[in-house]
Amino acid sequence: MVESYNPQFEYDGLPVVCAAVTAIVLGAVAILVVGRPAWILPIGFLSGAVAAMTGEFSGVPANNGLLGVVIALFPIYGYAVIYRLSVTPATGGDAAFFSVVFAVLDIVVYGPLMLLMAYLGGIVVDSLRRRLEAPLGY
Repeated sequence: MVESYNPQFEYDGLPVVCAAVTAIVLGAVAILVVGRPAWILPIGFLSGAVAAMTGEFSGVPANNGLLGVVIALFPIYGYAVIYRLSVTPATGGDAAFFSVVFAVLDIVVYGPLMLLMAYLGGIVVDSLRRRLEAPLGY
């Protein structure tokens, strides 16, 4: 009998939450405190690494990191709007419009790259963990 191909997106709950919390907290620090929106790219990599370290040895760390960053992009967009409001030279309604547009552009440019970095972070840390045969993150 022929089996049909049924692809599924597998993930674990705790590593996704840990990756999302890492991205949300460090994203707030990078955007609101330091004022560097581009720093969310290495934060994506770190979120994938955290997902790999908190997951099981037989888990799917790249998917966990990716999904955690997808969840974290919504608050990060809010941080970007607040940051753009503070640095936009326009006043009144123009400032609100420009800050929302520039924050959308930040997420359109940095968001997919952050997702890619989270996926790669999960892969790299999981492969390191398997090569070293050490219980990293347990």
